[in-house]
Amino acid sequence: MKTVIKAIIVVVIFLVVVVVAAAGVYVLRISSSNDVAVPVQRGPQLALKSDPASIEARRLQYVAQYQQLWRVDDYATVRKKAQDGNPIAQRRLYEIYEQCMGMRAKASTTMSILGRMSSFNNKMAEVVQEIKDDYQRFCGPGGAGTEANGPARAFWLRQSAKGGDLVSEMRVFVGENPQALSPIVLKDFIRSAAVSGDPAAIMEIGALLPSLNGPWPDQATLPATKGDLAGHAWILAACRAGMDCNRGSRLMIAACMRVLSCLNPNYESLMYSDLVNPGKRPEIETLVVVIQKILLRPYQ
Repeated sequence: MKTVIKAIIVVVIFLVVVVVAAAGVYVLRISSSNDVAVPVQRGPQLALKSDPASIEARRLQYVAQYQQLWRVDDYATVRKKAQDGNPIAQRRLYEIYEQCMGMRAKASTTMSILGRMSSFNNKMAEVVQEIKDDYQRFCGPGGAGTEANGPARAFWLRQSAKGGDLVSEMRVFVGENPQALSPIVLKDFIRSAAVSGDPAAIMEIGALLPSLNGPWPDQATLPATKGDLAGHAWILAACRAGMDCNRGSRLMIAACMRVLSCLNPNYESLMYSDLVNPGKRPEIETLVVVIQKILLRPYQ
């Protein structure tokens, strides 16, 4: 049995090293938006009040909506809200389809490895069962079923972006224009994320960084715009702004599936224990401060 456990650990470490080295934290995205082709007119966030009180009020509204849509609502409820025109529900529906498609395509090998790991660990067995239950709830016959396909996924991301959801706008923009993310455009996205108060938009900035095309003009904030540590820092800033980064969240389920690290209570714990060298913690925390105190302060 020890030999089997050792073999599994070796496989896990190998996959973590390969995946993280290849794409940093961005491996936690389940799939791309290459099937999206729609022009989106950006800018609705810029009309919002940018004083601290207004931003905080919007942040709390986003956190409440995310809790409801991602943790409480079942598939039928999310779908109904999406059909009624809620752009956040439309993004949630897009992500359900993305999750279902990703699980169908990649889950067999991963779940086999997780199953072998869970046979030696009761806590791991609980997590694996939670993932299976989540998949059945949203992707099984009582959930999305065959509705989860590429065209439907693309449609709902388009609808969400057209409806003004900033996260969807970012995904469509980079998916359609991968070479067009200039420093000016990224600064615009960062300001929009800051003004919106949306923690998911803050997290999405971290996913944009590898697409940045051109030199960042501000040396003081440059370290927060390039490299894997910057990506981790943006996600950590989003978590601290109220994004659901706890066990059972989409982020943590994706981490479990992609890097086979499933027992951490939240992303911060996962990051500092499994994704980065512990010696890098002071550097990451410095980047988080730069993000929070400089980049996300549109009213300064």
